[in-house]
Amino acid sequence: MIRRIAGRSIRLFRYFGWKYYCPLCERRTRKFPPILPASGQEVVDTYHIISMGANPHYRCPWCHSSDKERLVWLFLNRKTSYLSTGETVSVLHIAPEKNTRKKFLSRKNIQYTFGDKFEGDWRYTPERYGGAMYLDVTNMSDFPENSFDLILCSHVLEHVPDDRKGMREIYRVLKKGGMAILQVPVSRDIKISIEDPSVNTSEGRDAAFGQKDHVRIYAEEDYMERLKKAGFIVRAVRADEILSAEDLNVGINEVERIYCAEKH
Repeated sequence: MIRRIAGRSIRLFRYFGWKYYCPLCERRTRKFPPILPASGQEVVDTYHIISMGANPHYRCPWCHSSDKERLVWLFLNRKTSYLSTGETVSVLHIAPEKNTRKKFLSRKNIQYTFGDKFEGDWRYTPERYGGAMYLDVTNMSDFPENSFDLILCSHVLEHVPDDRKGMREIYRVLKKGGMAILQVPVSRDIKISIEDPSVNTSEGRDAAFGQKDHVRIYAEEDYMERLKKAGFIVRAVRADEILSAEDLNVGINEVERIYCAEKH
């Protein structure tokens, strides 16, 4: 207890302030703590991979939301009606971020399903998610076609060897007229995604793709083309289309885009 109180006091001393604002926990802070360069940073820098690597304004000190999570939440609030409608909205959240999950669970109009394959590093455990189901994005046979109005899947597909199968499964369970937000790190410097199935060790993937559990580097154009071939109508929404003048200090990557995939 004493250690917890001391930790909170130190955090309050470090981050108390008004310059930055987190749209998820709705608290202000003096700064967002950075994420420091990791072993794959050289690859990230070589290919200018967006939404990977070091970031000077990464995590909210209060709720621990990432810049990626904050951007998706702003998009949902400002560019869709899913959170404001009085009608029931069925949502599938794949590898759910903690704060977004809490927000959805608090909404009476949201029929919320969330799950993960529980693979990778120590963070991916059933206990972390509090009741999440086991979910393999390449085989969601528990769900019939046209099950969900909205699907969120952020930074998952770059881990999946058969990503095209995962895309087809997401398309299958999405309702007609529904939307899937499918975020991945991308490079705009390359035209064809970089992948090599023979690279199958943590060290090899780190050196080839910039992270130990990634299996490719997506070229942005190629990624969107893969989604289109799965059946989606795809648009990339720029961060500056989502933000307002008052949002200069919400701590997001302003060159990131929301990949909005719709089923017509």
